[in-house]
Amino acid sequence: MKKLEIERLKDKTAQTLSDAQRRTASIEAKRERKKIAIDGQAQQFLSTNTYPKTCFGICKDTD
Repeated sequence: MKKLEIERLKDKTAQTLSDAQRRTASIEAKRERKKIAIDGQAQQFLSTNTYPKTCFGICKDTD
């Protein structure tokens, strides 16, 4: 009976860890996509020699 309970706990722990890794990977992918989009916008502004009116959404302005 003890071995079965230990195996259940190990499986639950492994499942929790894999869920956390999956969430972490999705968050990192989202950040990377946002960074790529910002780099594209920056290239557009550099090519036209203009300045953006906003800070690409990454600056936190405190008023």
